[in-house]
Amino acid sequence: MLMRPIPSESIHEEISLPSYSLSIAAPNGSVGGYPGVGITRAEATNVALLYSAGLGRDPEVHGLNFWIDQRANGMPFEVIAGAFLDSPEFTNRYGDDDLMSAQRFITVMCENVLGRLPDAAGFAYWEEAMARQGLAREQVLMFFADSTENRSQAAYVDTLYQVGDDWFL
Repeated sequence: MLMRPIPSESIHEEISLPSYSLSIAAPNGSVGGYPGVGITRAEATNVALLYSAGLGRDPEVHGLNFWIDQRANGMPFEVIAGAFLDSPEFTNRYGDDDLMSAQRFITVMCENVLGRLPDAAGFAYWEEAMARQGLAREQVLMFFADSTENRSQAAYVDTLYQVGDDWFL
């Protein structure tokens, strides 16, 4: 199951669920390369995880840097998640997330992000979170991207490094 405490540098911004109370503050230790806000390696990693979770593939350098720049300029993770869900790439591969049932969306998230079908308890949890707690699809994508299970399968993020203004895998 995907439930776990979320570290302070996670991609979640003011989301509450049963067993969760999450928020993100401006991270300490911003590193160079971006005017104004700056971005930490942890945030760059979170952008890469969200990218791969949303599109079902490892990010390529130009696309990753585009979204890192958006985050560095203050774009919330939830807006980035929405952009992935609304992208032609997601829609062509999985269908329009706005037209999917919650059950289909949960199944797509499990298959796309975790590489497996949902287990019964996890499926019930996410269905409840979406139906009764009002969790938006963008937020569900954020949770899946930040899950321990996804992070354990995303070894490529360990190779993320910065040179000047750009990040590379």
